[in-house]
Formats: sequence, C-alpha cells, structure tokens
Amino acid sequence: MISWNGFGVKLDQLEELLEKTFHCLLNTYESELLVDALVMAFTSHEPSQYPRTIKKYFMEVLKLFPRWQKEFEEENMDWCKDISRLVIGMAEENISLIAKLFVGDEADQQLCLNVVGMILHFTNVKGNFPVDETLSEISFGFWYILQEITQTASAQEHAAHYLKLLTPVYINLVHVLLRKAQYPDDSVYKSMNGDEKEIFRCYRQDIADTIMYAHCILFDNLALLLKSCVMDVTCRLPDVRWQEVESILYILSNVIDVSLSEDEEEWEINEYTDRLTKTPDTKEDIMLVEVINLISKLNLDHEILLISVLQVIGAFSEKYEQKPELLSVVFPIILLKGLNSAETVLFATSALKDICKDNNKLIEPYSDDIISVCHQKISSNTLSSRDAARLFSCVGHVLSTLPQDRIHQWLEKLLPPITYSLHQAASLSPSGPVKLQLMDKIQMLTFLFDSLDVCKYEDKTASHDSQPVLAIMKDMIPVLNLILSHWAADSEIVGCILELIKKCIRTLLEGFKCLLEEVCVMISKIYEHQQHHTVMEIIRQLVLIFMKDPAAVEIVKETFHFTARKTIDSLKQDTHGKTDLLESYMNLCVQMSKKSSDVLADKDFPFEDVFEMAVRGILLPEYLTVKACCSFLTDVITKKAKYTRLDVLVPNIATFLYDSLLKCVGGYSPRGNELHVTTVFLAMNLSYLPIATQTMQLLLNQENYPVPQVTADDKLRFIKDVIKERSSKRRLQEIITTFSMICRGIAGTAYAQQTALSMQFR
Repeated sequence: MISWNGFGVKLDQLEELLEKTFHCLLNTYESELLVDALVMAFTSHEPSQYPRTIKKYFMEVLKLFPRWQKEFEEENMDWCKDISRLVIGMAEENISLIAKLFVGDEADQQLCLNVVGMILHFTNVKGNFPVDETLSEISFGFWYILQEITQTASAQEHAAHYLKLLTPVYINLVHVLLRKAQYPDDSVYKSMNGDEKEIFRCYRQDIADTIMYAHCILFDNLALLLKSCVMDVTCRLPDVRWQEVESILYILSNVIDVSLSEDEEEWEINEYTDRLTKTPDTKEDIMLVEVINLISKLNLDHEILLISVLQVIGAFSEKYEQKPELLSVVFPIILLKGLNSAETVLFATSALKDICKDNNKLIEPYSDDIISVCHQKISSNTLSSRDAARLFSCVGHVLSTLPQDRIHQWLEKLLPPITYSLHQAASLSPSGPVKLQLMDKIQMLTFLFDSLDVCKYEDKTASHDSQPVLAIMKDMIPVLNLILSHWAADSEIVGCILELIKKCIRTLLEGFKCLLEEVCVMISKIYEHQQHHTVMEIIRQLVLIFMKDPAAVEIVKETFHFTARKTIDSLKQDTHGKTDLLESYMNLCVQMSKKSSDVLADKDFPFEDVFEMAVRGILLPEYLTVKACCSFLTDVITKKAKYTRLDVLVPNIATFLYDSLLKCVGGYSPRGNELHVTTVFLAMNLSYLPIATQTMQLLLNQENYPVPQVTADDKLRFIKDVIKERSSKRRLQEIITTFSMICRGIAGTAYAQQTALSMQFR
C-alpha cells in the first residue's frame, strides 16, 4: 500500500486495503509498519477530495480506543505510541476537514469532539515524562494546529461556534497540562540523568507554549482559570505538594503577558462542571494579589519552587504599580532567599533587574536594602560576571531615583573596587585571566551606565552636568586609554570598551559634549587597529545628537572622515574577506546621507573612493552587503544636487558602474541579488539618463555580454524597457528579473512562473 501511494492511487480506491489494515491493527501487536502505511495513505492525498472516506476512517480510529486503553494499562507502550501517532497524524493532516465538520450537523460535530477527546486522552496519560511515558508530547502540535485553524479568515464566520465547542476542550487541556508539567518526586528527579532532565525542561517549555496558544481559544478565561488554580492551592495549603504549586507558577510566568489584559473581566469556574459564568468586572490586579498571597505562604526551601517563584515575580514586574504594597513581600524573597543560592541567583538577579526598571517611582523606600545587598553580593566575588552586571543595572535604576548626595555616597562605596581592579589589570601583561577580569569590570560599568540616569526619572529638568555617569566616565577615560595601550588589537576587549562608550552617549546625550574630543581620539585609535562595527554605531549616535552644534559636529566629522579612509584602505586589501565591514560602513553612509548629508558632502570626505567601494560591492555574493551598497548608491545619486562631485564622478565611473549592475543581473551574482540593483537603475534614469542610455548600449552591444545565452534582440528590448521606466520601481523590477532569468537560462521554468506570479502581489 505504501508503494501504491507513490504511484498516485486514489484514496477511495484503497478502501478495501484500509479496512484490512485497520482489522489487523485490532488483532496484532506488530503495529509499526501498519501505522506507517495508514499514515502514508492519509497524508498523501488532498483531504478535501475525499471527505466521506476520511470521516469513515475517523470512525474506524475511534474503534481502536478501547484496545488502546487496555494496552496502555498493560504497558504495551510501542503499540500505544503507534496508534497515537496514527490518530494525531490523521487529525493534523485533515485539520481543515475537521474545521468544516465542527460546523456541520450534530453527528459530524460529535465525531470531531470524539477524535479531539481521544487525542486529549493521549496528552493526559498517567505518569511522568520522560521516565514513565514518552507519548504525551506527540499531541502538542495538534493543539496548536487546532487553535490556528479557527483563527483563519475563512473561519471567522463561525468563530462563535468554534469557541462554544472548543472552550471546554481547551479548559480541560490546560488542567491536563498543568498536571503534566509537574516535577516528579524528588527521588525520581534526582535519579534522572542529564539528558533526561534536559528533555523534561524542553517538554515543560512545550507545555507552556501550548497553553499560551490556548489563549486564542480561551481569551480572558485562561487568566481566570489560572487564578482559580492559584486560589485553590492557596486554600489547601500546607497540604499541597510543592510540585503542584510550582507547575502553576511556572505556567503563569510564561503566559502572563498574553493571559492578562487591561480590560479583563472576572469569571468564576465551577470546579465540577468547568462552566464559566460571568461576574462583575474587576481589575487585573486581582491575579497579582492572589499570586503574591500564595507566594507569601509558601515554604521556599526547595530550590526548584523558589526558581519558579522568582520567575513569576519577575514576570509581574510591570504590574506592581497597581499594588505597590506587594513589593514588601517581593523584595525580601529576592534579596534574602534568591540571591543566597547559586542555583537561584540567575533568576533572582533577572527578577530584581526587571522590577527595579519597571517600578522606579516605587522603589525608593527599599533603596538602601537593595543597594546594600547588591553591594554585599558583588563584593563577595561569588557571582558570575553576568549576574554581577545585572546587579549593577539594578543599582543604577535605584540610584537614579535618589537625591544627588545619596547617589554619591553609594557610588563612593561601589566604584572604588571596580576602578582599582581595572587599574591593576590594565598595568599587567596581557593574559587570559587578566582579559576576563577587564571584561567583567567593564561590563559591570556598562550596565551601570545604561541604567543610571537621573534625568529619566523624577527630575526631568536635571542638568546634564549633574549626571553621575559623566563624572564616572571622566575618571574612566585615562584607565580605558591605559587598557587600550595593551589590548587595542583584542576585539573582545575593544568591543566591551565601545559598548561602554555607546551606553554613556545614550545616557548623557548632549551632556556628552565635554567628553567628545577625548572619546573621538580614543575611537580613532581603536579603528586604526581594527575596524570594529560598534565604532560606526557610535559615530551615527554622535552625528544625530550634535548635528545642530557646529563646534561638536566638526569633531565628529573628523573622526568620520578618518574611519572612511581607514575603511577604504582595509577593503582595498581584502574586500571579499571583509564584507561585513563594507555592509556596516555602507549602512552608516546611508544613514548619514539621510540625516546629515553635509557630512558626506564635506570636501574632506573621500566621496569618490566611497562611491567606488559601493560599486565594487554590487558583485559580492552576500545579499545584505549588496543591499547596503545599492542603498548608498541610490540615495546619493538621487541627491545629485547636494553631492555636486557626482557630475564629474558619474561620467568617469559609469562604465564600471553599469558593468557591475549588468553582470549582477546577468548571473554573476546569486539569484535574488538582482532585486537590489533596481533602485540604482531607477536613480540613474532619473538623474543621468543620457549617460545611462549610452553606457548600457556600449556594454550590451558587445558579443556574448553579459552571457552568451542572451540574444541581441533580448538586449535591445532590455535597454529600451529600462530607460523608458522612470517612476515605477515594481515595473522596473519585473523587467530586470525577466532579463536575469533569460541570462541564467531559466526563463519559462516553473521557478520563473512562480517568481512572476509572486511579483504581481508585491
């Protein structure tokens, strides 16, 4: 039967074989080959052509369920897994038919509900995954597909009907998944090896994703169902297994963003019927209060439970503004418990960072406790570099809400160990441990610079001179220069320093001016040794900030011109090996042209060399590099009035430019790259039509150019069509794509037809 499927035999012609196959399934344990044959049969045909046959065999599938239950009890897992695979495969492949049957007559609806119920039973098998069973995960894809089919445009007409039928199903599914997400007993979990624990972690994430998708069916009911679970376990404390509580909190931390809405309405769930009944409107803070109430009553000695508590506390970070008094419960858990265990510190620092960032107006009463504990943990040198950096971010957010005198008091305690460590490491000979020490400390300061901003919070009118980051950076510049004297060729150290500068600029904005000259000298030295892409991001930042300050912008211009010359020299040596550099620099030049064209038009800017560099990039294989080069060429050519040097440059470089463009279209570049050159053709048509016409004719009149496959008539038609088009990018793209396919020898193929069809809908 598997072979006949390959020969295109219709599904209804296989009915006799299908019936015998199902009969064998009911009376044998050799199920794998039989199931493979059935799955092949039901997935190799268009289901809409055989609705009667599919319905018939859905009924046959349901007849297998009693034996499935019996075999599962007898632990014949291979047979059960094969049958589950068959049922789920049939359902997934015929999901559009199931959607239609759901809106059919009562018998069709019941058939679908029975099939869905059978799959729900597969999800709900007893035992812990992956120790006792490996079957339940097979069904997760079906639950996603089922909710997705109800969201399609064609299904919207019957949306209310789908929700009526599927809401009870998905409510039961959520209850099932909450149970399946529970950890096994401690003794069982400890006996699991590393691979099994990782499989279980992925399984729980799949469960969280499945419940999140269930929101498309349940909407607000999902949040209220979870709230009901929270209230239930709270009432049953302390006689509740920690695994049950942890499962609810874990799911909440993953789905909270989609399950809570600002205009949520309160429902009550009857524990016996699972029917939802509407009650008066309440605010979403009800969920927050219930969760924190539960957490406050828990024994948090178990690390796995504490991790989920910290995750859900962090997930609620944007909600505490509604109930600020709950922070008095939250902060002790993070500071006294979460930060005191190596297993939970990652989750504690993440939660603390999110809460401090999202609740700056509420954390002042807790500021001393937060900073004191953070200082203690950082000074202990027991944290990973990433955890310590996150704590510095927390410190920055908290300090930003304090008066200047208290900020300086705390910084005098926090910064000396960092600066001393940097001074010490900077004076040592380069080595692996020294490098790690430097990177860790610079990263801590980077996180501090990113979060410490007194202008962002209460005192909106604060002077830039009062920014603590400014004073810190002034002190750091000599240290950074000392570090660079030994490490300028190390891309990781340089990347850390540049990221620190970038965060400093973003915090200080115009206040960075007093540091501008020193920092520009520093980044020029860096670029002399290595062309780091972050330098370009910094230059873009500086131009945008100081473009209206003549004195400041001159300093930035000088740095930009230096990087241009250095980039050109570097790319002349090895263009193909440095396409990422070319792409980054072209993107920077495009942004400069759009935001501050005077920088490119300046007489000291090597405009001709940069233009030539962009032309060279057209024939590179990298898609994004070609796009960046074409974007630059298009932008400057369309602004010929601004860039007066083009009137001399274009006639001299036209042959090189069009040779690159035509070879890209003609097949010298990967398929798809020719789409980017369309805008360059169009820009030349608008700005330099006589040169464009003359150059294309000169080049295309050559025999076998750009490739032998293209005829003289094809080339003549191409020239005529291209120079005629001066307004429609889409039309010009069609012309270029058609000519490219002729050159590549694929005109008239299925790919060409598909491409032409797709372009009609752009």
